[in-house]
Amino acid sequence: MKIKTILAATAITAWSGMASAGFVTTFGQTSNGLATFPLTLYPEAADARDAFVSTKTIVSFYDFESATVGATSLNNIAFGAVTANLTGGLVRQALGDGTDEGRYSVSGNSGSAIQGSRYWEATAPDGSASMFTLQFSGAVQSFGFFGTDIGDFDGTLSLVLTRTDGTEVTVSPGSGGPFGDPITGTDADASVLFFGVSATIADDYFRSVRFITTGGSGDDVFGFDMFTVVAAPGGPLPTPLPGSLALVGAALGGLALVRRRR
Repeated sequence: MKIKTILAATAITAWSGMASAGFVTTFGQTSNGLATFPLTLYPEAADARDAFVSTKTIVSFYDFESATVGATSLNNIAFGAVTANLTGGLVRQALGDGTDEGRYSVSGNSGSAIQGSRYWEATAPDGSASMFTLQFSGAVQSFGFFGTDIGDFDGTLSLVLTRTDGTEVTVSPGSGGPFGDPITGTDADASVLFFGVSATIADDYFRSVRFITTGGSGDDVFGFDMFTVVAAPGGPLPTPLPGSLALVGAALGGLALVRRRR
């Protein structure tokens, strides 16, 4: 079996809109190239997951093993201090006979062997984009996942994070440069990757993750498993006031101060 290594690494992403971002990403991928033979060991992806969780104290996981096969949405997934609703794909059960064409479960906290059978599946149409969304009940500091069979038809994957103030930032697996980018093409058949993103400042805590999947040289189908979440410290953050309301509040405060001085 041919194995290609992309080093697990961390990188600082750029910014979105007018608000600067402080995000650290972690990425690792183990190649396969054989769609009919799921990997039973995926050291590069597992090392990336271990690096992602090693600096965190309270981490919650969801592995889809309790989900109903065929469900197209999941509500109130428990991630410690927050819950989440998932929409835009469906729960699949790996058949184990090669008919899944490269997608399979990557469950179990060890991250080093297949320990389940269910996963979340999303389709990327040829030449266009689709998406699914994980909406949290409160602020989240970190999010990660395992992905299988991503990019074998040159499809791409990116995540759009919606911060607590409503602004968005986009992050993607791989950082380019010396650490490389995700494997695509034949070597990505039935591959396993791990991707994680963490906000380094409170202003960048986020309330939703939107997965954007694009098809490349044909319709592409991706598998996702072992969602990993770290809720923001101290519980949900208050919803910030819109700028106009904040200005009104400041004006009223100024009037009150003038009255007291009189």
